[in-house]
Amino acid sequence: MSGQWARDLDTDLAAIKTWSATHLVTLIALEELGELGVTTLPEKYEPMD
Repeated sequence: MSGQWARDLDTDLAAIKTWSATHLVTLIALEELGELGVTTLPEKYEPMD
């Protein structure tokens, strides 16, 4: 992974929730979630259902 990444997963998911999204689709493999520092993405998304 190269470059700097300064995102806040909770903030990003809250923004998606305001769009009334009911599903979240990602093409990122589970192993890559760790590389990106967002391993909690699947669990954090669930309450949005």
